[in-house]
Amino acid sequence: MQLPYSEELNIECLGRLFDKRSECYKFFWFKAIVGNVLDGRLELSYEELVDEMIADAWYMVTEYHLNLGPKDSLESLVHLIKEKYPQLKSSEKKSVLLGYLKDIRIM
Repeated sequence: MQLPYSEELNIECLGRLFDKRSECYKFFWFKAIVGNVLDGRLELSYEELVDEMIADAWYMVTEYHLNLGPKDSLESLVHLIKEKYPQLKSSEKKSVLLGYLKDIRIM
């Protein structure tokens, strides 16, 4: 795949990002960044980025028990949150999950 040239971004490094796909967090990380940029956000905190990744992975991990990789911490975070807060359904809307994750981070 040929990515477009950019003077602002090292496209070669971006292209190599997905060379090793044994851990799925990369896809959730990239999706969270692209989604926020498309929404017009130019700044995103680490916590907001991780919350987005958790919310995007939530349904696949809790409903279908998707294994995100042998060392993937994102899957572990989803399991930990589901265990601590069993009232959260696997079909919970992303907006509800994001609000909940923000609330429990503040506590």
